Amino acid sequence: MQEILRFFMEYKDMIFIIVLSIFLGIEVISHVPAVLHTPLMSGSNFVHGVVLVGSEVKSMRMGKVSFPDGFAVFERGELWLRNVHISEYSYSSIFNHDPDRPKKLLAHAMELKRLKRRVEEKGYTLVPLDFHFRKGRVKVELGLCKGKKYADKRESIKDREVKRDLARAFREHRK
Repeated sequence: MQEILRFFMEYKDMIFIIVLSIFLGIEVISHVPAVLHTPLMSGSNFVHGVVLVGSEVKSMRMGKVSFPDGFAVFERGELWLRNVHISEYSYSSIFNHDPDRPKKLLAHAMELKRLKRRVEEKGYTLVPLDFHFRKGRVKVELGLCKGKKYADKRESIKDREVKRDLARAFREHRK
């Protein structure tokens, strides 16, 4: 029984993705599980369509997307996704896409106004949590996060060091 629980805890993100794809018809391309567990997430998630060219979609189907430091910004009344790298499609011609170009996000005007109001609050930003296909269209799920202050970073470092020391003490105690 403990082995089953350990397996579930180790692969819970993967199991969640499989359940999503089976029951909801969503094909998950890539996600960032570490962001979901940070205490600075506000709990608000938004799903938007992404404007892409053909070679970008084919590359995403192959899972060649990375967004460890991606974020969304408002420019000229539109929502743009920055620092998202979609690798070039290897079977494309010389007219391939630029891997680091900003991607436009699709949303209704009222939703954009509501999001802009929330983002303009002190320290909030929109970060991509995952990319997935829904009915053949690429969607991105954005999460509303608050940036860490310097004191929060020091606290995180202190907690990480305490956990490391405890793990070291338990290992030494077992020997």
